[in-house]
Amino acid sequence: MSKYTRRITVRLTDREYQEIKEKAKNSDISKYIRGTILNHPYEDLELKKEIQNLTYEMNRIGNNINQIAYLHNSNLYNPEDIDNLLQMMSFIRNLIVDFRKRILKKGD
Repeated sequence: MSKYTRRITVRLTDREYQEIKEKAKNSDISKYIRGTILNHPYEDLELKKEIQNLTYEMNRIGNNINQIAYLHNSNLYNPEDIDNLLQMMSFIRNLIVDFRKRILKKGD
């Protein structure tokens, strides 16, 4: 008797079925689907985009902090740089808060 005892039925278009069949490379389609789902969980593309945006903004802020530190250490510091830094930190803080709310909402 097979160890697989549960069945899940999914309806596909002909095109979707052919695409899965091609990706499975003529092997057992059930085995391919199990492997794909269990080893590569569904990715939320919107979430992935948000993470990329957040990472980009954090990198920008990090670069600005390095520039300000360099200028400060060289006695070339401009007081308005601190205002720019504070604005960017506030911006990233808001992005993180919004991102966190979205993550928690998706978990419901």
